[in-house]
Amino acid sequence: MGLEKINFLEPDFNKFCRRCKYYQWTPSSGIICGYSKKKPRFSTNCSDFVIDQKRAAEMDYKNLMDSKLSTLNKVGMGQKILMRVVISTSSLVIGIGIGLFGYFATDHPFTKYLTPIIFCSLGVILFFRFLFTSDKELLE
Repeated sequence: MGLEKINFLEPDFNKFCRRCKYYQWTPSSGIICGYSKKKPRFSTNCSDFVIDQKRAAEMDYKNLMDSKLSTLNKVGMGQKILMRVVISTSSLVIGIGIGLFGYFATDHPFTKYLTPIIFCSLGVILFFRFLFTSDKELLE
């Protein structure tokens, strides 16, 4: 009842043909070769294949991002939250620690107060940056 016959030995024309500059797709026919104006029928290689560099690069980037996001999605939500809290808190602690070290390590009035302000501020900024950044933004 409406089930198509699937040939598992047939190559995945969509992945292969979409990288070609002659790739065309129509809702009625599906994938069509813009060069031969026929449906693809090759088994391993297409003699008319000419790579479309831009489309291939876009597909590679999308596949890379999808694989990174799927890896992140495999990590449980609790682990993601814990990872964000640990990274955020450690950046805050490191910033404050360097600031305090700068305060106690020097007697120069300018650097005695400027170093803690800079590094504590940086720690706070990084704390909120890591805590409220989406998974996709962190990967790019």
